[in-house]
Amino acid sequence: MAGSVQRSRADWIDVVRGTAVILVILVHALQRTELFTGHEFAGLETLTIVVTPLRLPAMFLLSGLFVTRSLAKGIRPYVAGKLRRVAWPYLLWSILLIAFFWTLLQVTGIGFGWEVTWRIFYDPIEHLWFLAYLLLYFVIALLLRWIPAPYLLVGVMALSAVPIEGQWLRFWANASFFFAGVVLAEHRRTLERAVARFWPSVIMLVSAIALSIG
Repeated sequence: MAGSVQRSRADWIDVVRGTAVILVILVHALQRTELFTGHEFAGLETLTIVVTPLRLPAMFLLSGLFVTRSLAKGIRPYVAGKLRRVAWPYLLWSILLIAFFWTLLQVTGIGFGWEVTWRIFYDPIEHLWFLAYLLLYFVIALLLRWIPAPYLLVGVMALSAVPIEGQWLRFWANASFFFAGVVLAEHRRTLERAVARFWPSVIMLVSAIALSIG
């Protein structure tokens, strides 16, 4: 029975994560198509607004679900795991992305060169801000692990309400979803029951979006 429950839990998490990734690709593909071709997709703005909570916020929340379990393994395994699974991909893809745009610059005159390399450490390049933020959230969770998760979530939400320009709002708003995941990890059974009721709503939502766009 325990194995069955664990398997079901892994399945729904994979489904949510996969759905979020597909929605990210879909919205960006449509936006880029509009930008480069001039063709406008009816309802794209509505689609973007509706699925926003189901994209990156969902991915941050799912990442937060595993923080408590990771910390329980000890600080050394926690740090090693985040360096291997988050920091290293972020560094590798940043370098590959810079190399790509440098090559594009040489061929077409559009792009940027290796002078932006230092941005890796303070201003993530293009879409890689997701991995950079995620790494920082794991660091915050480690450094502030002595604070109860609900209190930490309240603090993060308060920071997201501070009117500071730049990336402040986006950083702390997404952090709210991440630490909401940390809180939800303490209520796994309740979460499982909620997910069981959630999928019919998702199916109806996607159907409504498809009909409105069409």
